[in-house]
Amino acid sequence: MSYFLLCSLEVLDDEGNFKRKADMFTKRTIKPHREITSVETASEALALSIGEKARVDLDYMEQLTGKTQEENRHGIAGRYLPCAEYRACTVCRRRRIPLWRCAGKS
Repeated sequence: MSYFLLCSLEVLDDEGNFKRKADMFTKRTIKPHREITSVETASEALALSIGEKARVDLDYMEQLTGKTQEENRHGIAGRYLPCAEYRACTVCRRRRIPLWRCAGKS
């Protein structure tokens, strides 16, 4: 590695002593984080939930879509929810829809 590349990884004080690591280790240096406040579909909300929260957060998905948690569950059922979640789906049980085909349409 070159000396200049190594120097770019550190911030030095006026006397040339190590002050801290470069911003690229702690901050977004290419483009700033843009917070998305709304989406149209439950699948988009799910992707954001996993990306931002690292889990399926139905409350967060409800904020993003403006739909109820039940509607969001139906929007992603059969693809992303574990069996226990979409077995509780009243629409599917009432219409006797196979679990893997649940689309949550009432």
